[in-house]
Amino acid sequence: MRRKSEKSTNLLYKNIMKNKQTTINDLARELGVTPSTISRALNDHSRISDATKKKVRELAKKMNYRPNIIASSLRRGRGSTIGVIVPQINRYFFANVIHSIEEVLNKKGYNLLICQSNETLEREKLNVKTLLDSRVDGIIMSLSSQTNDYHHLQQILDANTPLVQFDRVAMDVETSYVVNDNYDMAYEAVKHLIDQGYTKIAHLAGPTTLSIFSERMKAYRDALKNHGLDFNPLYMQEAIIEATGTKAAKELLTMDDRPDAFFCSGDYSALGVMNVALDMGLNVPKDLGIVGFANEPFTTMVRPQISSVDQHSSDLGTQAAKLMVDHVESEEEIIKTETHRFRGELIIRESSLRKE
Repeated sequence: MRRKSEKSTNLLYKNIMKNKQTTINDLARELGVTPSTISRALNDHSRISDATKKKVRELAKKMNYRPNIIASSLRRGRGSTIGVIVPQINRYFFANVIHSIEEVLNKKGYNLLICQSNETLEREKLNVKTLLDSRVDGIIMSLSSQTNDYHHLQQILDANTPLVQFDRVAMDVETSYVVNDNYDMAYEAVKHLIDQGYTKIAHLAGPTTLSIFSERMKAYRDALKNHGLDFNPLYMQEAIIEATGTKAAKELLTMDDRPDAFFCSGDYSALGVMNVALDMGLNVPKDLGIVGFANEPFTTMVRPQISSVDQHSSDLGTQAAKLMVDHVESEEEIIKTETHRFRGELIIRESSLRKE
């Protein structure tokens, strides 16, 4: 890096005194580097050394540099906006993911345009069209419970728009994705119920068209088999919301050979089971054990408190956002996809703690 000349320094400071807005080109001339180097340094690009980043930031502060967002958008043909699609914004898990995504992207100068599919494929397709029409820089998304066709995901890639999937993902579509290790987490949850002495464990599953739910179901069946317990197909129903959890519990708990525990693929269906059990006068966990999934805040507000799997939603959101920044700012013609798996944590509470 060349030493700045006294002449160029004086000229730049004169421009500042005349209220001329400092540009990236001004910073580049002052430090003797290319404008692209300045841009990367300001955006914390991994290719730029920490020493150079420090010099650029110090000079930018000294010269009152402010990024020209409008000019940047016109130059790139896009705005500094990332689209986010989630099944339901009002769920704690997704709200927490969005919060973490925003924390990362805002620091990088990106805004968020948030859409929700309301758990429908048609709404999800409309979300994708809206974001592409808005010329977002990239899309981060989690699939709806109805999604069994991925043509709209391919449309994103065909538009040369980076796509990062999280949690509910279509693994057949070649993108980067961030997920939990759903199999191991579900296996641990079922094993916990078995260790507590439950032998007739029901499973309230999610739609197996989504990999997270098929993995949880497989773990449930494998845990039973590996611990010498029979799989009863009557003990398995699809239910991931409170209403369907309530309906399933009413059916299963009035059987002659009723289950003595429930492993639920969602906390809301676990809440439905809890309410039915208590209405029937069953003692939880003595008569019935319950474990949910997602560690929603209400799991600690009910009595007894509900055991659940914490999915570390903040970590998922942070990693998804970092991947998106890497993809958007990459200068490679072909984006290298990455897979990140996080291990969750089984939070054991009263609803499944039969043995002290």
